[in-house]
Amino acid sequence: MEDIDHYNIPIYNFPFDVEEDDEETVLLPFAIIGSEEEIIVNGRAVRGRQYPWGIVEAIHINFVYLFHRDTAISSKDLATQSVRIKEEQLKREEEKLREIELKVQREISEKRQELLAKEEALRNLEA
Repeated sequence: MEDIDHYNIPIYNFPFDVEEDDEETVLLPFAIIGSEEEIIVNGRAVRGRQYPWGIVEAIHINFVYLFHRDTAISSKDLATQSVRIKEEQLKREEEKLREIELKVQREISEKRQELLAKEEALRNLEA
C-alpha cells in the first residue's frame, strides 16, 4: 500500500467497516488475474502472466478473499431483504385478520340485534 500511495496509483476503495474488516484491510490491494498461457517457473509450467518486473501466477490471487467478502455481503443483503419481505407479508396478514375480525363483530352485532328484536316480538305476543 505504501508504493500505491507513494506513486498515486488509483485503486478502488472498498466500503470497509473498521470494526469488522481489519483482516481484509491488510490484504489490500487485491489482485485478480487470469491467464490461458503457461509459463515455465523454476522448471515447472504454471498459468500466469509475464511482466517486465516479473511473473504473476494465476494461482497467487486474492479471489478467494473477495469471493468470501462478496458472499458475506450478499448473504447480509439477502437476509435483510428476506426480513423486510417477511415483515410486509405479516403486516398484510394482520390487516386481513383485522378485516375478518371486524366483519365477524359486525355479523355478531347484527345477529344480536335480530335476536333482541325477536325476543321483543315474543314479549309483545305474550302480553
